[in-house]
Amino acid sequence: MAFPVILVNASTGSDASNISGAGPGTPVQGTAAATDVAGTTVTVDAGTNISGVAIDGSAAIYIHDTTAGHRRWSKITGSAGSGGATPTFTVAEAYTGSLSGKTWGVGGIRASIGGADSKLLVDNNAAAGDAMPGWSIELQSAHSETIAATFDVRRAGDSTSGPITLRGTAGAGTRPLLTFSNNGNCIMPRAAAQVFRAFELRNTNATKTLSVAFQCSSSVGASIIDVKVAHSTNKFWKGVVDSGTGYTLVRDCEFGYCANVAAELAAAKHFRYLFNYIHDCGATAGLSLTATGATAVIYGNVCYNNTGDGLRVTTSSVNAQGILIAHNTFDANTSDGIEFSGANVSGYSLINNIHSNNGGYGLNFSATTDVSLIGLGVILLGSDFYNNSSGPYNPTPLTVSENEQTLDPTYTNAAGADFSIGTNLKAKGYPVGGTLAIGTGSSTYSYVDPGAAQRQEASASTIAIAVSSPIVISAGGRVGY
Repeated sequence: MAFPVILVNASTGSDASNISGAGPGTPVQGTAAATDVAGTTVTVDAGTNISGVAIDGSAAIYIHDTTAGHRRWSKITGSAGSGGATPTFTVAEAYTGSLSGKTWGVGGIRASIGGADSKLLVDNNAAAGDAMPGWSIELQSAHSETIAATFDVRRAGDSTSGPITLRGTAGAGTRPLLTFSNNGNCIMPRAAAQVFRAFELRNTNATKTLSVAFQCSSSVGASIIDVKVAHSTNKFWKGVVDSGTGYTLVRDCEFGYCANVAAELAAAKHFRYLFNYIHDCGATAGLSLTATGATAVIYGNVCYNNTGDGLRVTTSSVNAQGILIAHNTFDANTSDGIEFSGANVSGYSLINNIHSNNGGYGLNFSATTDVSLIGLGVILLGSDFYNNSSGPYNPTPLTVSENEQTLDPTYTNAAGADFSIGTNLKAKGYPVGGTLAIGTGSSTYSYVDPGAAQRQEASASTIAIAVSSPIVISAGGRVGY
């Protein structure tokens, strides 16, 4: 069965009490909705033609029941009596029973997600909102609104019907924009299986001491995909704070100009930060990993021009056997490309990263000796170290480093956010010389470039890593040589 997609557009929509946002473009409306005792059958105004309302689950009816905590949206699964004395809808989620004389509507477009009624989709009287697993709230092209307080998303999606999703329209000509005016948490996922995708966030509060774009501090399972949090004036204090439990996936996003870090990984949970563009953030680092007992994959990111380190790992007690840092580019950060300031770095895997033009070391194990690194099973393969002010790495020598390069990446246009590499690093990553030994006598070959951006050859198409980074991969879909 289909699920409702609640459409939102500030220019063309309305938050009136007879607009549901999911259903016919021209809404079907009335003023005399009544529910049966069970709340699952809704009788609407006599004579109403409801034959054009889908009953496959894609339409939702809104009933303007203003009692705090009562449901206002429900998915339509059946209808009967169109045009007669008692036209009725069957709904999937029960309303309060025995209602009468309520304004109602099916279809049209809502005008906001943060308005008093619209917000009930995600937060109904500090409890789970009306949107159910599988439902989406879709911000149309050029939608723009200002929200003055935390936008809590309280209901969990599930593995049967799917996540709760807040998204921009795919391929929108103008990216939807949500502007928060508070100096505090902005979007706050509070449950599992929630997806946030394809829109922009800004913060206009002049005080940049508490504003967090995504505060993941509850038991959540949030996926943040293709979201832009990068305005040089209307910036945030931090882009993401991960301090709850569960998992967080952050992919294809841009985080820039945060007054503090772009992302703070501060909980014993599962992190995946993939293919993000992280730049011009203040304070200590672009990415900061402070969690005890965390597992993380940090892959394919460009961390550029941040104050402090590109990535800083400050804890001595992470679940290092589950930390993979691979194919990232750390360039022109004012301190180190990566710094590990804790003594316990057991089992870290650092593979095919580029550390270039940083103001400190390319890679700094500041609390660890070379002998300790050997004994702790650190893997450092295929990385390139170029023009770092304090040297390629600390300590020196770094015996665990294998297939190390010290070549100029010859970025296409780093100042213009294009970190595509030149020919110097072509196939210089690990495995060495292309041989991938999958057993004795293996004749399998793999040619890999270090860094987030792989070279293109022959015919090609362009894909943007994050929002504004024109990095290129091959037309065949292969990220690589």
